[in-house]
Amino acid sequence: MKSFLRAAAATGVAAATLAAGISFGPAATADPAAVAAEASSGVPVQFASNEPRLYVGTPYYGYVDSFGNSRQASTAGDAIKYAAILRAVPTGQTTANGFPTYFIKAPNGNCVAHEHLADGGGSWDIITGLSCGTVGENGRWFLEPSKGLRLEDGYTVSTGFTPRGGQMAAIRGYATKDRWALFPETLGVWAKAVSVDIEAGTAQLADGVAPPAASSVEVSYEDKTGKTARFDEDVIDGTWSASLRNLKLGVTTVHLTAFDGAEVVAEADVEVDLPVTPLTAEATFGDELDEVATISGTATAETEVKLFHGEKQIASTTSLKDGSYSIPVNAPNMAGAFDLTVTQTIRGEDATPKELSIDYGAGVSITSPAQGVELQPGDQLAITGAAQKSSKIRVYEKGKPEAILAETTAGKTTDTYRVVLRDLEDREYQLVVDSLSKGYNHTTAELSVNPGKSVELDPATVTTESFTPGKTNTFEGTATKDATLRVVNRWGTDLLGKDVTVKTDGTWSFDRAVSASSTKFEFRLVQTKGNLSTTSEVFTIAADPAASLVDPTVTAPTAVVLGENNTFTGTATADASLKIVNASGTDLLGHPVTVTGSGDWTFDRVVSRSAKNFTFYIEQTKNGTSKKTGPYVINPADPAASLVDPTVTAPTAVVLGVNNTFTGTATADASLKIVNASGTDLLGHPVTVTGSGDWTFDRVVSWNAKNFTFYIEQTKN
Repeated sequence: MKSFLRAAAATGVAAATLAAGISFGPAATADPAAVAAEASSGVPVQFASNEPRLYVGTPYYGYVDSFGNSRQASTAGDAIKYAAILRAVPTGQTTANGFPTYFIKAPNGNCVAHEHLADGGGSWDIITGLSCGTVGENGRWFLEPSKGLRLEDGYTVSTGFTPRGGQMAAIRGYATKDRWALFPETLGVWAKAVSVDIEAGTAQLADGVAPPAASSVEVSYEDKTGKTARFDEDVIDGTWSASLRNLKLGVTTVHLTAFDGAEVVAEADVEVDLPVTPLTAEATFGDELDEVATISGTATAETEVKLFHGEKQIASTTSLKDGSYSIPVNAPNMAGAFDLTVTQTIRGEDATPKELSIDYGAGVSITSPAQGVELQPGDQLAITGAAQKSSKIRVYEKGKPEAILAETTAGKTTDTYRVVLRDLEDREYQLVVDSLSKGYNHTTAELSVNPGKSVELDPATVTTESFTPGKTNTFEGTATKDATLRVVNRWGTDLLGKDVTVKTDGTWSFDRAVSASSTKFEFRLVQTKGNLSTTSEVFTIAADPAASLVDPTVTAPTAVVLGENNTFTGTATADASLKIVNASGTDLLGHPVTVTGSGDWTFDRVVSRSAKNFTFYIEQTKNGTSKKTGPYVINPADPAASLVDPTVTAPTAVVLGVNNTFTGTATADASLKIVNASGTDLLGHPVTVTGSGDWTFDRVVSWNAKNFTFYIEQTKN
């Protein structure tokens, strides 16, 4: 804190204010200009310049000389005459209670300090001049309002003298103005900063003091917007306080001006620090290739740390209480440097950006063979090239990364690889060489093999034997693996509006709704792969003879009553005959059930008290066509019967190492608990199903997980 006070003479009986530091004698022997110049590194104090006060009537008169040593004078006048001009220089340190400490320096540069002496004749604690480089708490003075002056080691000056060289004794406690001549009574204007809130940008100036004549203190500083904040606080009994707002990050110099009426009587600067921990960031790779790189470092404690690539945020975390943080970085799947920016969020803003790059090294390349290499049937294909040491090399056909044709590991001592492909088909290939290197980073290179070479297509077949009219049916068959099929009618009109892809096992399927009046479904398959294309014969699929029968339904009861007669009702084909049987085909009623002309049926049956449920099948017959359906299972009344079994609608595949959002359906307004096979809660909180029966939750799936398996415990009422 830099301060100054108006200068005045230090003689006579009027109180005076000196621009210099603490003086235990009058300023009359010093050049006022020189004293004022020294004040820039001192602390303003106000002196009582009346005659020295004696301690308990003991007529000792002490002073400090130009070497910082305390001496005894015969009279008060001699003490004033010989006293040196002393300076109070800030140490830059504060006491445990927040009071600034000072070195009291003599003209020769010594610090006025406490020293303990001992010899055969006894021991003494004295006030003397010591080299400032050798003092610690025994040389750091502070002034505590309402208490007095004291060294940080607990000692202060006294009015007594020791036999050792006639120097003043040092005693424990505070020196007050009734115990020491020309004692500094108070700081000119001063306060300490407390209750600093970095996020809010606020602080308090507390324990403020001002000269006795001051009526107000003007507080001014530059706020975070660059504007000057300026306001006054009243001084009451020499004390005041203030609230600071809109403070910028870092150190703000607050200027204090004390007024007596319209006259400035003291000024000072107080520094208020809203510290922001410097952001550090370092990129490291794990020991394994499938471990992603990590950005780690230090930031302000418990602060959001964000990671950007260009303008896009790619990750974030929150620093720990000790300020440390660690962020895994998804690989960019490219060679070379990956440029990133790390920021910490302070007061809602991305602050102290730190630029760094992660060097993923060179990518994979192919040196042999040349593009367009042609192979003879049965030939092996050896591919060589450059890749990072010990990287994992895989080769697959473009668009089919799941079907690995060959794999190897790059050299341990050289940045090269060699991989051999066997059992290639005699056709064109567009191959991809994929390298997995440090940081789980993939790079690729491509190779064209047998360009334009084709093979015969396998004939298309249909394995579906019949269909059900009036419904969507699935039709299946076989064709050339990985070929595409277009389903057309006998005249070539597209029936689906999209292609069907033949699976790697050579099977295909598509869904098609067929009208209720249809007795057959006809179509052709146009098969295409590479440069080859062929159209099949017309396939004719007949309707299922039993398709004219309407599948029975059971409309009641929803729950059976054990040990009592139950009435069962439902629907089926109008005027059909039903036989109610068990799983073995045994007739459970001993008589047929006739469906009415409106399609309704009913029968009675006593359900055993020991039965877990009532399970039956329906054999439906009409016009010589029969069809068996079931089982129909009706349980006793069960509290859980009202619960709808949950479904999972998304995702169809999880992304490892990042947050995934899972959605699905369940009983409306039910509560779900997501657990593992051991019943451990995976989320730490329940998931509530909406009124429309939907649910959702988020979960990060580990990088090394094979899949994400969970169970749902559903509760309602």
